[in-house]
Amino acid sequence: MDTIKDSLAFRELLDGLSLTLTGFPARDELAQAYWSALRDVRFSEVKANVERILRCATKDTRFPRPAELRDCAPTLERHSAALEAAERTSAASWDELKRRDPVEYQIQLHIAKCARALACTPTDDITYTDWQREYARWNCLRYASRADKQRAVEGGTPK
Repeated sequence: MDTIKDSLAFRELLDGLSLTLTGFPARDELAQAYWSALRDVRFSEVKANVERILRCATKDTRFPRPAELRDCAPTLERHSAALEAAERTSAASWDELKRRDPVEYQIQLHIAKCARALACTPTDDITYTDWQREYARWNCLRYASRADKQRAVEGGTPK
């Protein structure tokens, strides 16, 4: 599922699932998070699981988590070398950012935390809108002045 064509088809599939279960298309943040979580899975596998969920859906069916759209969880054995290399690269990138720019590090860490929460929280959960607000708050700081970034990280309100 790693091509632009598959990305668009995936988004259409996710929007259809979201419209059916929640009455609204999937939000961009949710679609991006699900795409990242499922891009190693064949599109046909995700589509089959979406169809299964919709066939069995009741009025109480909640929006599925990414793991529910794959046949089985990836195993560490199957991806261990690549996973370990990716984890080392990611950790080194975060460490370098923290060393080089602690304020930007805090902002990016908050953005990542919120994106993860949005991907794992059902859209009808009471905390979902809180996570959306928090994501928007930190995400807009990417383009803020250095002083506003510093104030936000220190707990103040940006101008």
